[in-house]
Amino acid sequence: MLCHILLTYGVGPVEEASGSGVLWLASRLCGLVLSKPRCVILVRLLLSVPGVSSDDIVIYQRVEYNMRVAVVATWGLPLMWRRVRYFVPKFPSKLCGRPSDYSEVALEREGYSSTAVVRDALAGHEVHVVVVGQESIVAKCRNAPGEPRDDKQKVDAEVCRLNGELHGRVAGVEELRREAEDRLRRYVELFLGRADVVVLPAVGWYDGYRFSGSLDSAGFFIVDEVYRRLEQLAPDAVVLDVTHGINYMPLFARQAVYMVSKALYVRRGAPRCLLVVSSDPVTQDGQDAAINIVESVELEGTTLDEVLVDLATDKDITPLRLLRGEPGEAAETAGAVRRLVKDVAGRLGMLADALRLGLLLYFAQVGGDVRNLAELVNKAAEEARDAVLKASLEREGPWVHVVRRLAADPGLARLRILAEVLAWAHGEAQRCGAEDGFYKMNCLGDAADALKLGVVAKTLLKNEIDSLSDRLKGWAEEGPRLACEALGEICKPCVADKRILIAHAGLAKALVDVARRGEELYVRLRRDCAAVVETHLRKIEE
Repeated sequence: MLCHILLTYGVGPVEEASGSGVLWLASRLCGLVLSKPRCVILVRLLLSVPGVSSDDIVIYQRVEYNMRVAVVATWGLPLMWRRVRYFVPKFPSKLCGRPSDYSEVALEREGYSSTAVVRDALAGHEVHVVVVGQESIVAKCRNAPGEPRDDKQKVDAEVCRLNGELHGRVAGVEELRREAEDRLRRYVELFLGRADVVVLPAVGWYDGYRFSGSLDSAGFFIVDEVYRRLEQLAPDAVVLDVTHGINYMPLFARQAVYMVSKALYVRRGAPRCLLVVSSDPVTQDGQDAAINIVESVELEGTTLDEVLVDLATDKDITPLRLLRGEPGEAAETAGAVRRLVKDVAGRLGMLADALRLGLLLYFAQVGGDVRNLAELVNKAAEEARDAVLKASLEREGPWVHVVRRLAADPGLARLRILAEVLAWAHGEAQRCGAEDGFYKMNCLGDAADALKLGVVAKTLLKNEIDSLSDRLKGWAEEGPRLACEALGEICKPCVADKRILIAHAGLAKALVDVARRGEELYVRLRRDCAAVVETHLRKIEE
């Protein structure tokens, strides 16, 4: 494959290529043809070519650090933004670092949007922007704009005109949301050229509008949308710009981005870091504003245990609740969504607890329904989204009142992510399984590493695997036999209290059968013992 690429692009056989020619090719392929992982592999191979000196390692480093970066930005009311002179710190090649790594100013740029300046400062990386706004962007303008002096003021004038016309005619929330997305995209096109756009349900009073609902719905939407976008983008790093966010938006965005980034890191090994940036506040045009690194978080080392704690959801969650009005269609919708996730949250929580305790064998054997559970949660989340976006519009004098009678619980968005994380984890654990329900014991230890189990859980599991392996070295039977019998001991099957269950990571000798195939030991939780483990897990939940 490598030789084919080299010949195709005109360098010739590897052994005949010069060092400079090979590295030039590598840089071109990395920029135009190959994905980053393939690119890094290619450069590592090419560094062994005669004529490539140690000085050329810079080429490799440039490839290694050319990252896919997702910039998530909260935008409130662009009409109110000032034209200022931004000063952006120099980002280290890996983006995340110590606070002292960002002291040097690398870019000075005049403009209205910190997001555009941050994107420019990330030149050299593959940057994708997600702009999070809300429905209140359609609010009427307080003052008529003056004569436009630049492109931004031209857009402001057009937005003010359109918002005024909309306020007089809007008859449904679907139209209002379409217009809100249109306004947001106008500013995106002006400042960024292109970006993904998310429009959150608004809450509160704005010029000409009153939005009645619940902040819970905004919390649900921002978690759900950030997860969808970042999962699709698969970034190496995430930068969150909260400069332009209003009210609750920066707080919700930080919580969502951090939680989602950790969940994706555990599953995929990326993103590896998160930066949160915000500029100095200004009061008028022409002022200076530094873009500050508010937070720099290295995600490497994040464990599955941390993610499962983040995603924990009340087993009695009310995914969709009635806010106001007489019971009717809204109440029926809430009931239908509640029935979809009935008992699901408790079941997923129990499987998560099993992983947190290192009970990987139990999880692998009894967690086969997790994908079906994930489908139920996905269906519930989609129905909750649709229900929350529906609203009635009522005119109250000069106000357009947007009334939402249902609120989605942010826990439903977390539950959706949890189900997908557990489905992934179950797939990894199943790699150790055989057709007859046994699992290769040493493979379970490798799976604990792949799943990034917590330190305590992984240590307990690996210690028990090592202990059983050592004690069964002289066992020559094929089995299967109850582990205590294979060890030459007498025990009653399935007798293990909570302490023993946890201390032995679910591999207690009274709970599992063992079998030998060649040099490999296999293990299986006895079917009649699964109920004992489940009983202890329920007590832990309580």
